[in-house]
Amino acid sequence: MNLVKRKTYIRISLLILVVFIWMGLILWRLVSLQVYQRDRLAQRGKIQRERTIKLNPKRGRIYDRNGKELAVNVEMTSIYALPTEVTNPSQTASKLAKVLPVKRSILEKRLRSNKSFVWIERKVEPEPTQQIRELKLPGIGFLKEDKRYYPQGKLASHVIGFAGVDSQGLNGLEHLYDREIRGESGMELTLIDAKRRDFLPEGITRKEATSGNDIVVNIDAIIQYIAEKELAETVRTTGAKGGSVVIMNPRSGEVLAIANQPDYDPNNFARYSESSWRNRAVTDIYEPGSTFKILLLAMALEEKVVGLDDHFYCGEGGIEVAGSYIRDHKPYGVLSTKQIIEYSSNVGAIIIGSRIGKQKLYHHVQRYGFGKKTRIDLPGESGGIVLPFRKWSGVSVGSISIGQEICVTPLQLLTIASAIANEGYVMKPRVVKKVLSRRGELLNEFSPSPVRRIISPQTAQQLLNIMIAVVERGTGTAAKLPGYIIAGKTGTAQKFDPVAQRYGPDKYVASFIGFLPANDPVIAMIVVIDEPQGSYYGGEVAAPLFKEIAQQLVKYLRIPPRQRDQTHLVATNILAGREREGVEWSNSPQEEKR
Repeated sequence: MNLVKRKTYIRISLLILVVFIWMGLILWRLVSLQVYQRDRLAQRGKIQRERTIKLNPKRGRIYDRNGKELAVNVEMTSIYALPTEVTNPSQTASKLAKVLPVKRSILEKRLRSNKSFVWIERKVEPEPTQQIRELKLPGIGFLKEDKRYYPQGKLASHVIGFAGVDSQGLNGLEHLYDREIRGESGMELTLIDAKRRDFLPEGITRKEATSGNDIVVNIDAIIQYIAEKELAETVRTTGAKGGSVVIMNPRSGEVLAIANQPDYDPNNFARYSESSWRNRAVTDIYEPGSTFKILLLAMALEEKVVGLDDHFYCGEGGIEVAGSYIRDHKPYGVLSTKQIIEYSSNVGAIIIGSRIGKQKLYHHVQRYGFGKKTRIDLPGESGGIVLPFRKWSGVSVGSISIGQEICVTPLQLLTIASAIANEGYVMKPRVVKKVLSRRGELLNEFSPSPVRRIISPQTAQQLLNIMIAVVERGTGTAAKLPGYIIAGKTGTAQKFDPVAQRYGPDKYVASFIGFLPANDPVIAMIVVIDEPQGSYYGGEVAAPLFKEIAQQLVKYLRIPPRQRDQTHLVATNILAGREREGVEWSNSPQEEKR
């Protein structure tokens, strides 16, 4: 009997012990849930009952100087999935893949995600969107979003740039002014019921998105179109590797056009190579060749080491500089200072450079702004290359005098040379004209900004007259425009081969820089053609392109021929966006012969 009682006692004790252990575990679990895991579980519950929807802002628009839209927004539909509500991921992926340009395997992986929300495809065209709507697939939803659209296609693509799928600026002005244009995102917090349906009771948070500001640029869409059209034709007919054209107002620094080849369509930028996106007029450097000679003469005149009527013996077509023999295109014999520029004599330029001297030449090169960025409001600008003075060799003065051993961008050279057309003042180049609020209120306006005066008004006028002679009877005759006075300078530069460590025998850069009309310039333009095939002289390749563009500009800007008192007034009124009538818009160096 005692044995039975003892066994019963043991059993009851074990049972009580198990009960206490069980209750202890329950108590520990309750403490763990209520105390130690309270914050994590509360957050998890919040996630399950709440959904935050990001409200993207409307990106600001971009207009040309006359109000033509260059970048706008269009409403598109984005397709998303709630993976927990997709009943058959494999079948759903198969149906979606028949409509969307996405592989079935990728779609299925998204649909099987552990996330509560996944994008299927962003900003889909209306037709495929409607097809998917008609499928009525469980767990598939639709959301309205704005997509960046460029109504002029390729026009000014290197200036405007492009924005990504999340409306972030990725290139050009879209990138540089992203903070101004993008706006601020909003947010809407909704509650979700047991069937995963949204409802929005009073008191739930909602922050409206703030639209971005609008940008007005100095670019003139018609001038830009003319430059792009003619540049593309020249690159095609010459078989060139590429090219650039920059047009600006020398008095204000306003950039009216920047054209590059190759180009691209920002609406489909991903289909083009990244090299096509590059704004070559701002980022790519080259040796300017003989276009530098006009600035060399500016330095010499300011230093008073030469006079315009001085004469120099230019030998029999060549000159030795520190053991290197530099040739002219042909023997010139005796040339005046003016003729050295008119005929673009290498020998004559080297003689002028030697009169300036090594130290003063370096000083002027620095003072003019070579080797420094112009600080234009575009991303990716290069400042060019000027070797430190300590690295100049015995041949440096001779090389730089003819536009070698110094590298520039087309924009930089035009900006500096435009001082000749602006009484000696270099202006800061500017693309953006003003910033407006979404309601059209003026937030910021950029005025012309002089950077420095590099030459006197007298020197500027002397150089302008010489550049007129270059076009009238020198190497730039192909730029002549009947009825108008054109000032210009040609350039032909051999390209340096970094592999062979010498100048290549068959790769050249042809260029031309000019002002229109020369008697009262309102247009400064540079044309650069990279590696033209066949003829490669600046006077034969770049000067004709300048003329093709110039003869359309005088019609568009209504610049009357050879009338000094009216020229500047009429053209300035047009550039200010005033009334236009009758304007139609459809979409060892070698030297030049002419």
